[in-house]
Amino acid sequence: MSLLIPLGLLSLISIAVLILIYIIKPNYQQKYVSSTFVWKLSMKYKKKKIPISKLRNLLLILCQIAILAACALIIAKPVQVLKEKIDCPEVIAIIDSSASMRVQSDDESRFERAVNMVEELSESVFSRGGIMSVIVSDGNPEFLQTQTEDGNVEFTAQRTTQEKKVNLISALQVLTSENTACSFGSSDMEQTMALCSEIVDVNPEAQIYYYTDANYSYVPDGITVVNVAQEQEWNASIINAYSDVRDNHYVFYVEVACYGRNMDLQVDLQIQGANTEDSSEQVALVNYTGSALCEGDKTQTIIFSDRKWEDLEDYEKNAENIYFVTLQSPITSFRSVHVSIDVNDSFFEDNDFDIYDGQKEVIKVQYASSLTNAFVNGALSVIQSHYADRWDMRISEIRDGNYATEGFDVYIFEHSIPEVLPLDGVVLLINPNRMPIGSGLIIGETKSFSQETYFTKGSDHAIMNNIKPEKIFVSALRSIPSYSEDYQVLMWCGDYPVALVKDTPQEKVVVLSFSLNYSNMAMRTDFPLFIYNMFENFVPPTVVGNSFEVNESVKVQSRGEDLTVTFNGKVINKFTSFPSVLNLSQTGTYILSQTTFGGKVVKNEIYVRIPESECNIKQDKDSLSNPYSVQRESDYYNDLLLYFAIALVSLLFIEWLLQLRETM
Repeated sequence: MSLLIPLGLLSLISIAVLILIYIIKPNYQQKYVSSTFVWKLSMKYKKKKIPISKLRNLLLILCQIAILAACALIIAKPVQVLKEKIDCPEVIAIIDSSASMRVQSDDESRFERAVNMVEELSESVFSRGGIMSVIVSDGNPEFLQTQTEDGNVEFTAQRTTQEKKVNLISALQVLTSENTACSFGSSDMEQTMALCSEIVDVNPEAQIYYYTDANYSYVPDGITVVNVAQEQEWNASIINAYSDVRDNHYVFYVEVACYGRNMDLQVDLQIQGANTEDSSEQVALVNYTGSALCEGDKTQTIIFSDRKWEDLEDYEKNAENIYFVTLQSPITSFRSVHVSIDVNDSFFEDNDFDIYDGQKEVIKVQYASSLTNAFVNGALSVIQSHYADRWDMRISEIRDGNYATEGFDVYIFEHSIPEVLPLDGVVLLINPNRMPIGSGLIIGETKSFSQETYFTKGSDHAIMNNIKPEKIFVSALRSIPSYSEDYQVLMWCGDYPVALVKDTPQEKVVVLSFSLNYSNMAMRTDFPLFIYNMFENFVPPTVVGNSFEVNESVKVQSRGEDLTVTFNGKVINKFTSFPSVLNLSQTGTYILSQTTFGGKVVKNEIYVRIPESECNIKQDKDSLSNPYSVQRESDYYNDLLLYFAIALVSLLFIEWLLQLRETM
């Protein structure tokens, strides 16, 4: 227990006053009478009551002393201490690790400048016996750490004292020696301030220093923003670049801007593999150059198109912030496009950009049927249209039985079934009249129903997503009395399996044991949805898109057993379970390679760019979030006044009872 107002104990003087009152109080005077009767009677009561009277008087004075002591303690405000205030100085240093901190001038980056300032600050704090914490603020902020070779955390710069000064200085020096210490993305300031709150909750007197390159319109009390940017720094930036298809010809869009300087910016466009379908085909590079007048930090767009100037609409010719460059010949395909600006600015990470969506993967589909139907063709047409921006889907329709069993990505056999299943692609069997050798299936007799018989749901599988078996019926089917354990039954019709799937790393086989002509499935959306699910799960895209920002997390899938991710010629990830998530932490080209279960090698290239917000190195921001909460006395002390008040009332009650007994 502690006292918030120790001077309140001066009121204990009242106890001395109470004792003084008892001392100077007139004593009771005894008088004797001559009557023997009265004398004997008084002696009788005196013997019985005097001892009790003395005890009561003693209790009364002790009770009054306790009452005065309780009053004195209440005045002194007794509390239970929960945590002590810290007398030594405490500082939290935040180092902004966003991409714009890579801006350089005088052979020193903003990030390096900030780290050096934090090192000087720590020397000052430690010289005063203070406590130092350092937070590196990027997309995933954390306290500055050093690790051992096996990855274990050796030191964390959280509330570091003088004894760990060497570790802190060493960790700061490592930051300036590593090229990847400063991130290529944006900082998460909300999470950064949440880390600060962990320390501020312990010591609200801690001071926060934020080393950054941005100006803030509002900064909370207790935070000092140190701007490490320099006036002469400027940046010419390719903010974004992408392609679009118009009339089967590619059009290229390049968005550029200059920050801190006005200039006529020249943009170079280099097209690799123009108008080729095979990535191995060698053709000459195609180069184009465009320029845009960049002023006032405004974004300008340069459009590279094969449309002539005279063919442009008036609104296009007069559009502000748009510049046109005419391509000499149409571009129908390309392997990649490299966009660059050749300037000596302060920030070179956004001076290049790559576009990779010019050659679509060829997906070959064979539809073999002795009696083709419009339902299958219609579903394939929908799939072909849906994946038009991802695949060059080529459909071969075979009616004469001269079908292939290799060389395709997807095989659909209806009625007429091959003797041996293809092993290099996904296989769909519809209304099979026999089962291929080694398929693990046995076909039985045809079963007809006098009335429409509806399906019931079987095993859960992604191929059944959004399919409603209870709405589908048949009037006839081919029974499958036996199937291997590799198959899952997706739908039943009574005791008969009508839809099965074999989903192993080596084989993808789907079986529908009925004719679409004897079912309502093809007339419902369930059939095209079933085909769509089959493509999505067995021929999934490696990644959706080809251009992303740093710190994005991308879903990756594979048609094989593993997928390798390469960056700058080094393998950085190897996935063996899917779907998986690829975290993009650096700018540049990532190559995703896989070998499908059919032996086909597939490569996808994606480009990761600097976030647009980081390209503007002269930006002003609105406000910083406040890690400080209102400092309440209850955070430090548990008030005991209530307990002493209860004790005081109890003592007063006891004193009243004693006084009452004395007067009776």
